[in-house]
Amino acid sequence: MKKLLVFAAAISLCCLAHSQEAESLGSHAEMTVIPRVDLNYAPGSFDLGQTSLFTLVEGNFSENLSFTFAANLVGLSDLSDLDFAWPYTSLGKSNLNNALQFLNVTYSLGNFDFTLGKDVMTCGGFEYDAWDWEVHPWFSSNLWNNLPAYQWGGKVAWNLLDGDHVFSLQGSTSPFGEKPFASGLFAGSFQYQGTFGPFSVRTNATALETCKKHFDWLFSVDGKLDLEAVVFTLDFYNIYDIAFDAEDLPVGLEAGRTYRFECSLPLGEDWTVSAHGQYAVCKADHDLNFWKAGANVEFHPGEALHVNAFGMYDGLAAAPYFGIGARYEISFNLF
Repeated sequence: MKKLLVFAAAISLCCLAHSQEAESLGSHAEMTVIPRVDLNYAPGSFDLGQTSLFTLVEGNFSENLSFTFAANLVGLSDLSDLDFAWPYTSLGKSNLNNALQFLNVTYSLGNFDFTLGKDVMTCGGFEYDAWDWEVHPWFSSNLWNNLPAYQWGGKVAWNLLDGDHVFSLQGSTSPFGEKPFASGLFAGSFQYQGTFGPFSVRTNATALETCKKHFDWLFSVDGKLDLEAVVFTLDFYNIYDIAFDAEDLPVGLEAGRTYRFECSLPLGEDWTVSAHGQYAVCKADHDLNFWKAGANVEFHPGEALHVNAFGMYDGLAAAPYFGIGARYEISFNLF
């Protein structure tokens, strides 16, 4: 962890030096603080959902050098056991999520983008595009919920035709190694993104080293149709879930298939209604096959306040779930 902190500090100092020497600065940074409060009902219990306090800092040091920092300062979910420490007790680990989500810099040179630092792995569908504070975990796939996808590494992206076609190669630490780099476990990803008018397609191939010299493969094929009045999204994974050990640490990919569907419908400027569906097949045990279906309503007057309510039914648990929540985004310029 000490080496990682020294590395991050060195990158920051280099960025500052670059910004001071650049002929055309155009530098800026915006910080957003996002408190979110949720209350969810499951049969016989309540939980706090995505109740959290996030902070996001984005900007650029020069025309070609940008950066992103995102952290979950407080994360609460269990009403009976309010644990304020968990985002920090797992700092420095790669097989668990922690307070630090993003810390990276991107250098753009012509049609190429070079990213270095902690970033989300390019292993998932369109659901991985949303910030954590915008996500409803009940509607997310098992992979999104259970795979520690924020890892240290680097990525090269090649943009063609003004970004209509993007090819990316990424190397990172593996979410199955306890310590980044020190565990000696790594992951590699290839991703293609294409835009064809209102239709977007994305495909990923990711090799995850689960133990020394053993790789599990995760494939994703995803499509999105944006008709402005309505947006349809479909994510497909060749994996059912993540396998865990007795201490609830990830140990490998669980074979199967996952289909995730979303339909989002804006109603005027302040309301959005979305329908969600999910179907998953577990290859090892068909009794674990499940489907979920539900809807979410979001009220967002202006850009700061977002209030939502959702309801869904889980076919595996044979039970309904309901929830309400709100988040507020407070943004201000740093420089």
